[in-house]
Amino acid sequence: MSGHVIGLDLTCGALEGKVHPNSTLFHLTHLQTLNVAFNRFYGSQLPSQIGELVSLTHLNLSNCEFEGDIPLQISHLSKLQSLDLTFNDGLKWKETSWKRLLQNATSLRDIVLDSTDMSSIGLTTGPFSSSLLTLSLAKTGVSGDLTSHILCLPNLQQLNLRDNNIGIHVPKLNCSTSLLSILDLSYCGIQGPIPHFLWHTITSMIQSRHQFL
Repeated sequence: MSGHVIGLDLTCGALEGKVHPNSTLFHLTHLQTLNVAFNRFYGSQLPSQIGELVSLTHLNLSNCEFEGDIPLQISHLSKLQSLDLTFNDGLKWKETSWKRLLQNATSLRDIVLDSTDMSSIGLTTGPFSSSLLTLSLAKTGVSGDLTSHILCLPNLQQLNLRDNNIGIHVPKLNCSTSLLSILDLSYCGIQGPIPHFLWHTITSMIQSRHQFL
């Protein structure tokens, strides 16, 4: 009645149809957590009204079959800590929306966007938050060089860039990547010698796993 709802979890709720811009969902401006993963909104675009949920810290719209351009208004969610849009093959990022989101949501810790369309985005587009723990962009079409602006993130633990056209261009690194526990660069077409920094990271990961076992 009051609309003062701070959490809404409708995962696997068998919801179907389109999400309309005038949906009362967007009246819940106190929402901090919204999870509607694994529902069928086939052919529905992500309304620009998503940007009105300015209190959101966790947003999960994975496996919902959304399509169309991700609205610029998603960058209004400046308090976001976790964003999961995986397996919405028809969702497409524009560089402006992506860059503005990264600039505004400075507390982002987990970005998981596997199988969305980032073909117009370069890896050098940023900046990424220094608090980032997980960056997963597998099979998104993102391209460009993997450089120190990602690999030197101080808290990064998981990096997944599988199935993308990635190059590695890091002539020198003056940072530690020892926090990485998951690194997936498979099917990226990487050629040439493995840089020293990557060997060091792999060795650290193997040693940590050995100690754990």
